[in-house]
Amino acid sequence: MKKKIFGIGLSRTGTSSLINALRMLGISAVHHPKDINAILDHQASADSPIAAAYPNLDRAFPKSKFILTLRDKDDWLESCRKHWERHQSYFDESPELSGLHDVLYRSRAFDREIFSETWERHTAEARAYFADRTSDYLEFY
Repeated sequence: MKKKIFGIGLSRTGTSSLINALRMLGISAVHHPKDINAILDHQASADSPIAAAYPNLDRAFPKSKFILTLRDKDDWLESCRKHWERHQSYFDESPELSGLHDVLYRSRAFDREIFSETWERHTAEARAYFADRTSDYLEFY
């Protein structure tokens, strides 16, 4: 398998900006890939499906690079609240998104406390996972 670039930040942390920046550099990139074929067809991918599966993607695509996009947690929580309010009915109607939210956020609806814990857990797990592989990992605020 070819090595890839994976944006492993949670939604609303700059994943769209990361994808746009990679595209500006001439890298084929997909935001919120719908399936494995979208990942296979592009050199880079980011957002919730990637954040939820990065250890598996690391095994499947050796020597890949991983970028954890981050933003101020309180700003992120407010952005998530607004985003979930706008899109909750769409999320509820999509079994794929509901399942992804169950795995990643441990909630299908926005809950400030649960999402705060998710931000802390996801950030800590990514840092621990790549602690001895700093050449494969970048944090981007």
